[in-house]
Amino acid sequence: MGQYSTALTDLDRAIELQPEDPESMYARGVSLKHLERYGEATDAFSAVISKAGRHAAAFHGRATIKYKMGDYHGAIADFSDCLTDGLDSYGMRLLRGLAFYYVGRHSEAIADLSIAISLQPEIGSTYLRRWQIYKEMGDDANAAKDFEIGNKLLEMEMKSAT
Repeated sequence: MGQYSTALTDLDRAIELQPEDPESMYARGVSLKHLERYGEATDAFSAVISKAGRHAAAFHGRATIKYKMGDYHGAIADFSDCLTDGLDSYGMRLLRGLAFYYVGRHSEAIADLSIAISLQPEIGSTYLRRWQIYKEMGDDANAAKDFEIGNKLLEMEMKSAT
């Protein structure tokens, strides 16, 4: 409901009562992330992973913070753990693909952005992100296709927004 400060107070109390409960720790991490207390949120997600062993949602929470903070290698590792644990989504593939791009792993970036496109083919900006990578790789044919599709979808998005 967007009341993260209130939730944080309640979660701190819950953790006092049950310090080993990974779900309360995870919810605490989510609240801290929304309050933009990224260091504390990362610590909370790391504590969940430490206690639970594997926790796809905690890996995801920590990965998105790492991505936002420019730790692209760390984001890639955590997003990869999400996939290993069976969690996959458009947003995760988009961010991991962009992280791959930022660290110079272009083929892997193309692969993730292609999966993101297959999950939500109506989002023009994803095609344009992949276009940029194809262009840098010298793949003019695929770059041209993505540029055309991306621009057409963005035009349609703008028309439907007005």
